[in-house]
Amino acid sequence: MNQAQYQRLIGLVALFLASAGIAAGLFSLSYRYDNKYTAPGPQPFAGVLLLSEEDLEQHPVIWLVRDWEIYRDRLLTPSDLAEGLLLPDELVFIGQYGG
Repeated sequence: MNQAQYQRLIGLVALFLASAGIAAGLFSLSYRYDNKYTAPGPQPFAGVLLLSEEDLEQHPVIWLVRDWEIYRDRLLTPSDLAEGLLLPDELVFIGQYGG
């Protein structure tokens, strides 16, 4: 391997490492500052999300990430949910089915 080939190889390795470092930095920043999965705010518990006016004022955007209750072929009223006797057909979360 002559000097020119060696320098070219070093340059490609340096470019690769710099690109990987920049990508890792961007991914870390995205995880820390723009991550809907770990964003503060109310989340449902056992499929039920209770919101107050104070919650809505503090968190105008709420990311619903996990524990979505699905009731297939049923029309529910608030009193149905208040009784607490309903069983959902399924609890789903983001990414469960892919796509």
